[in-house]
Amino acid sequence: MKKAALIMATTAALAGCMRVTDDMARQPRHDPGDTSPLFSDGKAERAPPPGSVVHARGDLALVSSGRAGAIDPAAPRPVDSPALLRRGGERYAIYCLPCHGPAGAGDGEVVKRGFPRPPDLAALQGADDARLFAAIRQGSGRMAAFADRVSSDDAWAVVAYLRRLQQKAAR
Repeated sequence: MKKAALIMATTAALAGCMRVTDDMARQPRHDPGDTSPLFSDGKAERAPPPGSVVHARGDLALVSSGRAGAIDPAAPRPVDSPALLRRGGERYAIYCLPCHGPAGAGDGEVVKRGFPRPPDLAALQGADDARLFAAIRQGSGRMAAFADRVSSDDAWAVVAYLRRLQQKAAR
């Protein structure tokens, strides 16, 4: 009898914990332009504190976390040199091929084994080079970040290689 009461008490206590964590995940929030009775001007949007530093702005702030230093603006845009494309192809084969497949169609070996299909890289032709670079370094959606394994120079080489794959797919 004591054992059953202990199990019931433990179950009830754990059910209460779930409610607390669920409440933390669903907190009220305001979008820019919303109103709020909390402030005298009636606006929910507040100005940044004096002395704060902007870490990301514009289109590049939309990728992944938007952390400072995520994009290396000094890095050259990809060019079609044979050495760069060769290096990009090598890095692609190591890090991208398992999911994206040899032609970038999203049909790699891990997808054949049940992993969710990544986007077809040919469909990303409208994305600028910096956005592709950021996806490689920071990750995107289910894609892991490769910044700890792929250097900035290698990421640009992969972007050049992706552009070559996209050209081949367009033909």
